[in-house]
Amino acid sequence: MRPLSGGIRTRILFEPRPRGPHSTAVLLRDGRVLACGGEEFPGHPSSTSAEIFSPPYLFMEEDRPIIGFAPKSISYGQDFNMTATLVGPGGSVIEKATLVQLAAVTHSFDHNQRFVELQIVEQSGGRLRVAAPASGNIAPPGYYMIFLVTDFGVPSVGEYVLVE
Repeated sequence: MRPLSGGIRTRILFEPRPRGPHSTAVLLRDGRVLACGGEEFPGHPSSTSAEIFSPPYLFMEEDRPIIGFAPKSISYGQDFNMTATLVGPGGSVIEKATLVQLAAVTHSFDHNQRFVELQIVEQSGGRLRVAAPASGNIAPPGYYMIFLVTDFGVPSVGEYVLVE
């Protein structure tokens, strides 16, 4: 497990600047993080900016999962099927499936933040059977991104799924 880089920041609008309480950071489907927003500060009359941070796990030399099929919705307490392939030099295995609820950020706080690890019930080749959350107490109804993650911590690009 060797990172090729320490992570890369892509500047979208301006130089990185303080953003204050009216800012946000949102996980994107591809595993990068969008940080944006802001307000005026002394010496920075227009500090509104945005950056995309690319975490080191996106530059691992290990395999990266690619989701071939994910359902559009899943029901509580039901198993569901997915397919995936691993792209890279080989040797990795898909270790977990996760749900991340879509962001609802204001004043630097995500009131909707939720991460749920799902049990992979069965895995054979590129086919997976995954257990959905047992109830809305674990994952409230709504839209999530589902990710597959390797034993090296490398995530797939997320797919949107409705949990109901």
